[in-house]
Amino acid sequence: MTYLVLIAAAMVAVLMLHLHAGIVAAIMLAVIVIAHLILDQRVCLHCGEQWSGRGRGA
Repeated sequence: MTYLVLIAAAMVAVLMLHLHAGIVAAIMLAVIVIAHLILDQRVCLHCGEQWSGRGRGA
């Protein structure tokens, strides 16, 4: 769900607010890395399914 919200926000930023697409893409990549590290969220590259990682105790 995090990634869908991020894509929707990026589309609004580029199409409605006329921000530079390269800058928006760089911000998206940074948010994805932060979401991966902080939320410990994984995404299947084949089907796009999202699930939680190993957990905090492992």
